[in-house]
Amino acid sequence: MILFKDDIAKVLADMAKGIIEWFKQTWESIKQKWNEMTTAAKELWNALKDAIINSGFNLKNDLSQLWQNIKTGSVQLWQQLKTELSRTWEQMKTAVLNVVTNIKNGITTAWNNVKSVTTSVFNSLKSTLSSI
Repeated sequence: MILFKDDIAKVLADMAKGIIEWFKQTWESIKQKWNEMTTAAKELWNALKDAIINSGFNLKNDLSQLWQNIKTGSVQLWQQLKTELSRTWEQMKTAVLNVVTNIKNGITTAWNNVKSVTTSVFNSLKSTLSSI
């Protein structure tokens, strides 16, 4: 009976060693899978973080370029508007001055004609009256 008891103890010890070895191997496998998962999660996080940061930089650069384009376009538009308004003002001023000058010249010519006719009539009268 002692033999039987020793045999059972040996079988139980062998089973315990097998179970312990299985747990060790399983634990190592679990640790390996855990490390693989944490490494993959870190890589995913870093890729996501980098993508967000790069997107932010790209958005910042795009918005900055957009602002520069708006600013440059606005300055150019303002310069063109000022140039066009100045040109239009000069044309209007020249047209008005031409009209005023033509009116003045017309009045001056008419006045000189009236003066000339009046002087001629007066001189004719004077000459006629003097001859009497």
